[in-house]
This record gives sequence, structure tokens and C-alpha cells, in this order.
Amino acid sequence: MESWMDNRTELEGNVIAILLDKEEYPSKVGNVAAISDRQILYLKRDRHELVNFRYEFFDMDNCKAIEYKDEMVYYRVVVAVLSLILTAVLLFMLLTGLDGGSKDVTPFIIGPIATTTFFIRFFTSTHRHVLNFEMPDQVLSWRSPAIDYKSKAEAAHAVREFARERGILREGSS
Repeated sequence: MESWMDNRTELEGNVIAILLDKEEYPSKVGNVAAISDRQILYLKRDRHELVNFRYEFFDMDNCKAIEYKDEMVYYRVVVAVLSLILTAVLLFMLLTGLDGGSKDVTPFIIGPIATTTFFIRFFTSTHRHVLNFEMPDQVLSWRSPAIDYKSKAEAAHAVREFARERGILREGSS
């Protein structure tokens, strides 16, 4: 059995962008990992294997189009709104007092702080970069995690510029 570390890992040509760090590979199987001016490095799951994957290289000359989308991640907006509502409820309960029940207010102080943290974290990361590489017989894709939107922006921009220079860029709607 061949493990993913035994495969050839070097792209031919000048590297345009590294889309995934090596640590991300096991959790991002089925995504494009990097592109050069000559090749696309794709992480493909080994047949009948849950953990192992292999590198698959595609010739950049066969790429018909590269589509870029700035996509909204709606579930993060829903979580942010729900955490904001929960914060408001907990603050209301704290401000109106705890009549009758327990006199321990610690959960009512920690609760709004925690839910506000969720609100800020989820509401400030609601977009992600999406790149689709149209090949003759399939479409290869890469999606940045919403939490890494800013840190992956440079790589996504480099791929867009490369595609624009080659005349194969297609801007998608979000």
C-alpha cells in the first residue's frame, strides 16, 4: 500500500499559488492544493481508503477556464444571529434580576461574553474564496475556509491574476 508521502509532490514550472498548507492535506482531500504555470496539484482520495490520498497532477494547458467566486457562507450568518439573540436574552435576564431561583449569577455573566464572542467570530468571517478549474472531463475545485478568508486572499488573488493573464478567468457570481 502506497501512502500519500511516497508520491511525487513537486510541481513542474513556476509556482503561482500554494492554496493548502501540508498540514491541511488530510482534511482537504478533493481540493486543489497548489498551481504552477504548468500544472495543478490535486489531492485525490485513494480508492477504498478513508485516510490515505494521492497527489494527482493536471496539465495547466488543458485547463479551459478558472472561475473565481467570493461566496457567502450563510450558516455562519445564522449562527451569528442566533448567538446575538441568545446574548440579548441572557443580558435581559441578568439586568432584570434573578427572582426566586439561585443567587449564582456567574452563568449569566459568562453567557453573554461567550455568545458575544461567537457572534463576533462568526459574523466577521462570512465569506470564502472559491476557485473552480474547468478541465476537459471534470471540474477541480478549492474552497477556502471562511475563517481563513483574509489569510488565503493573496493566494486566491495570485490565481485570479494568472488566469486573467492567460485569458481563462471567469468571474462567478456569489
